[in-house]
Amino acid sequence: MGVAGVDLVMKRAMEGILADSSIPLLPILSLSLGYNTGVSFGMFADPGGWQRWPLVVLSVVIVMGLVVWLTRLPSTGEIASKMALALIVGGAAGNAADRAAFGHVTDFILLHWRSWSWPTFNFADIAISAGAVLLVAVSRHRQPDTISEQRTNP
Repeated sequence: MGVAGVDLVMKRAMEGILADSSIPLLPILSLSLGYNTGVSFGMFADPGGWQRWPLVVLSVVIVMGLVVWLTRLPSTGEIASKMALALIVGGAAGNAADRAAFGHVTDFILLHWRSWSWPTFNFADIAISAGAVLLVAVSRHRQPDTISEQRTNP
């Protein structure tokens, strides 16, 4: 089913479960339904909805670029890079499909502490963030090898 499939199923399930309520899971974690017409943290959110199709197109272009990158990695090795890119692609595809179908991204995970709360997010956002962190970690881990190779092979 993949990241995008799990994300879309979870979003539809949470819409049914959380239609009129919020469910506290832990003192800092709740399930709470929200709809984001913008991007991360609600940037570019506008009730007019002008941003729907430009954001869908941008997401599709990014996904296509990442898929090209993924297919150009060596067939053996680079497992962490492949996993990172697959997480990002799956998350971006899930959010793009949600936005294309409904004009917004469905969010349902809420982190909070006392009066502070993080903007609601979803499974796709977690996959994108985890993939990005893994990609940075892989690239940082690889950098010293590249530098030492450059010094030994001028």
